[in-house]
Amino acid sequence: MASICILGGTGMLGSSLVPHLQNLGHQVVCLSRKVGDIGTVIIDYSNETSLMSILDSYGPDYIINLA
Repeated sequence: MASICILGGTGMLGSSLVPHLQNLGHQVVCLSRKVGDIGTVIIDYSNETSLMSILDSYGPDYIINLA
């Protein structure tokens, strides 16, 4: 299955999408400005260097931007 990085994964849409994708067997990593479920990575979206570093380290197949 695919590895998917979701920016804004703790919001209204993300809170429904993340479990759905996980139930389908995908590996999902959430990036968020606020604390969420286990596995959520807290990030400042305005810090491009930090964002790119995190994306490089996870190497997702897909990126979904809900932020």
